[in-house]
Amino acid sequence: MYLALKTIHSYIAVVVLLGVFIGTIYFLLSYRKKRSFQPRDRKLSVIIMSSVHTQFLLGLILYFVSPVVQQGLQDMSVTMKDPLLRLFVVEHISIMIGSVLLVTIGYSKAKRAKHDYRKFKHLYFYYGLGMFVMLLGVPWRQWLGVR
Repeated sequence: MYLALKTIHSYIAVVVLLGVFIGTIYFLLSYRKKRSFQPRDRKLSVIIMSSVHTQFLLGLILYFVSPVVQQGLQDMSVTMKDPLLRLFVVEHISIMIGSVLLVTIGYSKAKRAKHDYRKFKHLYFYYGLGMFVMLLGVPWRQWLGVR
């Protein structure tokens, strides 16, 4: 189950990152062109936020079934000295929580905004910032198989 979940989490990460990137560009262009906020724009923002949340939930499940994390949680003083253990036990999850919060804040601010240009501004800014934080939290060396 662990390996299957890890594989699914990795593949969905690519889709989510691509979706957040495309959405951020779309919202930025809509803001710059002063477009009116349409129902399809709201749907797109919900789909992006939901995909980020789904990926996070998969990651959270993976966190609790991961043998690496379980080993790391046994002795945090050893974990904090080992860069790989620290990455998976502390850093990755902390950074991803931050990115999910940014995306959620962006959606909430856009939902409450009265003017269309502010809705687009909140979405492109917070989704873009959330994507940047996500990219910082990706375990690139392990993901790409670099030793």
